[in-house]
Amino acid sequence: MDTLTDIQRNILIASVIADGEITKIHKNSRRKNHSYREHYGKDQENYRKWKISFFNGLLYLTPMSNTVHSKSLPLFTKLYPYFYKPNGVKIMPIPLFSCHLIHGRWIFMYFNKNKSPKEINLFDPTYLFISSVLSKR
Repeated sequence: MDTLTDIQRNILIASVIADGEITKIHKNSRRKNHSYREHYGKDQENYRKWKISFFNGLLYLTPMSNTVHSKSLPLFTKLYPYFYKPNGVKIMPIPLFSCHLIHGRWIFMYFNKNKSPKEINLFDPTYLFISSVLSKR
C-alpha cells in the first residue's frame, strides 16, 4: 500500500469493498500471492478502462471475459485478511480505516450516463455522515 498514491489506494479499497475481489491462493497453485479480479458488464467497459488508467499497469482488462485483473502480487496477499474472514466471507476492512491507510477519506467517482469520466473527489467520511443525518431532518 505504501507504493500507491492516495487516489490509487482509495480506488483499490473501494473496488474490493464493492465489485472486486482478492482471489485466494488455492492448494497446489503455482502462484505465490493473491491477485485482484473484478467482473463487469460490457456496458461498463469504459468505466473500467477509466478506473484502471489510474494504476499504471497494476490492473488490466481482459475484454474476452469482461474482467479487470492484476498479477499475483504481495500487495494483494497482504490485503486479503483485511477484507476476508478465514472462511472466505468478505468483510469491511475497518482496520484499514483506523490505521489511516486511506488517510481518512473516501473516494467518490462520478460518471454521467454516457459512461465518460467527470470527476474524482476524496471526501471526509465525517462530512458524508453529517450530510446524511442533516438530509433526513
